[in-house]
Amino acid sequence: MENRSLNDIGHKHQLGVQSLVSLGSTSSSLLVSGSWDKSIQYIDSRTGSTTQTVTNLPGKIFAMDSTPNGDKLVVAMSNRLVHVYDVRNSLEPLQIRESGLKYQTKDLKCMPNGEGYAQSSIEGRVAIEYFDPSETSQSRKYAFKCHRLAASDMDLVSPVNSLTFHSSYGTLFTAGADGHVCLWDHQSKKRLRQYSKLDQSVVSLDFDDKDGQAIIAIATSDDSFKTAPSIDSASSPMRSKIFIRALAENEGAPRVKNH
Repeated sequence: MENRSLNDIGHKHQLGVQSLVSLGSTSSSLLVSGSWDKSIQYIDSRTGSTTQTVTNLPGKIFAMDSTPNGDKLVVAMSNRLVHVYDVRNSLEPLQIRESGLKYQTKDLKCMPNGEGYAQSSIEGRVAIEYFDPSETSQSRKYAFKCHRLAASDMDLVSPVNSLTFHSSYGTLFTAGADGHVCLWDHQSKKRLRQYSKLDQSVVSLDFDDKDGQAIIAIATSDDSFKTAPSIDSASSPMRSKIFIRALAENEGAPRVKNH
């Protein structure tokens, strides 16, 4: 294997880096890192230097994302806090919100149209939120249950580990620890599809559309250690996998309503 050098960029966080996003697009040179040390920093990837740091945030960073045009950064933290930043004035939040979810955030993704974001939790729920503070816009927000298996006397609930939007149709893909990827029309509040179950937890998900071909990348990993009685009793983990799925022409499109 060819030897390659690795260069550290930005200042070192005091605790683990939980989220790393590129502002606006993958071609942007400006990265934002968010850490459990309750700080975020803006990094110029061309020079490796930190251009700005926001410290002493009120919670650990669990998930972040930026709007497609890069004008807003959404930061989900512990204590059910969400900060929305105007990146032109990133020292003070534009909005301070309470999460629409009761339990810890797992992922957050901004909508392709820039109107809002989806946020998922460890408790099998996804919240749909909108930036516009008007009463009309805020009346559209809601949360829904997903990645649950109904049992005789209870639901078996799986964390919703990852989210991604179809950039053309605006529909939402969710990935769960139950091994399923689901597709949703969040506008009509309908599930469009549940894909075949994979043999491991789906831990990450991403969408791309290049030269007219939409693809979705799916990463799975063995998280059976979470239910082991102790570390010593956990079995050897299965190998993690990455799947690349090419989507059909209209796969991901909302259903057309029949009049």
